[in-house]
Amino acid sequence: MDPHKVVTGGPDDPLVNVWDANTGTRTNSLICSPQDKLAEGLGCSAMAVDGCRIVTASGDDQENTIVRFRDFRFATCHVSSNLSEASSAVSKFWGPHSDSDSEELDWQ
Repeated sequence: MDPHKVVTGGPDDPLVNVWDANTGTRTNSLICSPQDKLAEGLGCSAMAVDGCRIVTASGDDQENTIVRFRDFRFATCHVSSNLSEASSAVSKFWGPHSDSDSEELDWQ
């Protein structure tokens, strides 16, 4: 993820959301629970993000557990910079950013 994106999710939310930190706009939503459990509050119980891949896990106390691995290194559908041009099904993921603590790298 670029340094201006935030990924959120939680146990009561069946979606993992990607937000633009500059605008507060949600840029993508990913289902992390089983389709038949969406209304039951079975959300994300674990998540890992490394810049171009997102892994989510969800499950209940029974044997219903699902792990989703999404690799966006070769994604081709990008968010339009002009919202009037964007369709309802757009997404964008960003390449890995530097692990440097320098703020200069974030603004280049």
